[in-house]
Amino acid sequence: MALVRCARPLWFRHPALRCCGSLMSRTWLATDANAQPLIERNVRLGRPLSPHIGIYKFGNNMLMSITHRATGMVLAGGLVSFGIGILATKDVNTMLSLLQSLHLPPSIIFLEKLFCAFPFTYHTLNGLRHLTWDMAIGLTMPAIYRSSYVVLLLSAISAGMLAAWY
Repeated sequence: MALVRCARPLWFRHPALRCCGSLMSRTWLATDANAQPLIERNVRLGRPLSPHIGIYKFGNNMLMSITHRATGMVLAGGLVSFGIGILATKDVNTMLSLLQSLHLPPSIIFLEKLFCAFPFTYHTLNGLRHLTWDMAIGLTMPAIYRSSYVVLLLSAISAGMLAAWY
């Protein structure tokens, strides 16, 4: 059996490999004559070190995750922009009078309010969805898909209600 040097983390244990020496050692002893460290085998086969995003089917879960992150960034950017606007004008009424002076039609105003309300409602409801997952509720694939559709539907309805409210 040959000693093999490997750059894998010390906590990693593979059934075909056994750590020899002290905890600080990165020397691994192959317990099977045909066993090679995974990294060397993947390099020899031309595989990437980790799965590339291209091997995954673009599905509902991926879209919900990307949207959750995007709405979080939109909310953070909107909050910063609003804060800078308040600092620049020193008054909320000045900002509102500036918007009123544009004389926008009600349909455009509704769409702008909807655009502001949807990230808030989606991010909040999807966060509640994640909290239920933290309690180990709804972790089966059908429940995950069902909850994603519920979050999208409730987000659209509540954003529309918020936009039409005032």
